[in-house]
Amino acid sequence: MIGEESNVLCRKLLDSMLSKQQVEDIDDDRYAHVISRVNSRFAAPITPNEVVSLEFHPSAHYVAYSRSDGSLTIWKLSSSSFARSKKMFVADAMANSLSWDPKETSQFATCGTSYDLVIWNIDDKKREVTKLRTLTPGTKTRVEKCLYDPTGRWLLGLTRRALHLFDIEKDYESLSQFTFEIEDDATAVCWNNSGSHIVLGDDCGKLSVFQIEGSSNAKHVITINAHRSAITSCSIEPWGRFLVTGSDDGTCAIWELSSMCCVLLLDELLSPVCSLDVDSTGKILAVCTADGKVHFHNINSGEMLATHSIKGSSSRPVIKFYPDKAWFILSSKQDSLERHFTPNQYDDLVSLWRAENEKVAPRKANSKKIPKKEQKDRLKVAKSDFPRGSRYNDRFS
Repeated sequence: MIGEESNVLCRKLLDSMLSKQQVEDIDDDRYAHVISRVNSRFAAPITPNEVVSLEFHPSAHYVAYSRSDGSLTIWKLSSSSFARSKKMFVADAMANSLSWDPKETSQFATCGTSYDLVIWNIDDKKREVTKLRTLTPGTKTRVEKCLYDPTGRWLLGLTRRALHLFDIEKDYESLSQFTFEIEDDATAVCWNNSGSHIVLGDDCGKLSVFQIEGSSNAKHVITINAHRSAITSCSIEPWGRFLVTGSDDGTCAIWELSSMCCVLLLDELLSPVCSLDVDSTGKILAVCTADGKVHFHNINSGEMLATHSIKGSSSRPVIKFYPDKAWFILSSKQDSLERHFTPNQYDDLVSLWRAENEKVAPRKANSKKIPKKEQKDRLKVAKSDFPRGSRYNDRFS
């Protein structure tokens, strides 16, 4: 799937998910509050309560999100629909950032208004979320972000002027040799897909890369003047080819990881970038801007695939793709959330491509019936459907 054929399929995929028939409102506490106020003639205006952090577990078994009122909501995705999934709620978690432990399905970390990081555990049977332990970096500075590395070896705590690493294999021991001092206030951070490098964006628009060498050494690799204003978000696409950064200057840059050179600059967004994400096949880049719009681009060419406007909300929009599908969760009216999904015939770009090919070249009526085992084999994804190299490779040189 290359060139115009890929763009046509991507547009068809997005058009189906953005249609009203393929949208499900996530019926959480916020949604219930909004609906009750909308149906009342005498209710006071609804106060904003935006989503500040939204993350899927890499296994796609859980999704969690926190809001500005301090609440934390966790869903166990036992079904494709949220209406048939289990919901857990913590009223006063005060989580401005959250991250899932890739090795422990039921554990995640948060940080908020204090100097600490909190490790949480989920009990499905009791539908309870409890605190396991509290970690302190040792500085009297608030922890702004927390992030597990993709291999589950490290937990990163980010303050405004420093990076702190906790060794999970050594019972979350804080390692002073991995504390990096930063010149400017940090605003965005991400790991590369192998957990060997950390990418940091700051409020001056600079990108810095740090390399973890074994368990006893780390070094600063490079710093780049990437944007003209603060970097608000950064993400590495699933195949490890590109780093994507968004900024308050209204641009989104795509960097080739092997050289750390900018290969594409999306400069027609006309509004500060709030959040961004890349789908599981590494084809579709979604960029949310402060004017309440979501722009979908082909990450390889930068071509615009679709634009969606979020009406009835003045908060910063947020989007997150499922780890194993083209589906995504998007903020909606009055800071509620909605799930965008595909029709039953396909759930990602590859299965859509297969379905389209079957329409073009249908099986002849007099041909032999395909055995069930062969049918299952045909549904499997071929290596040629994806970029060269295995998924989650490290593309840093």
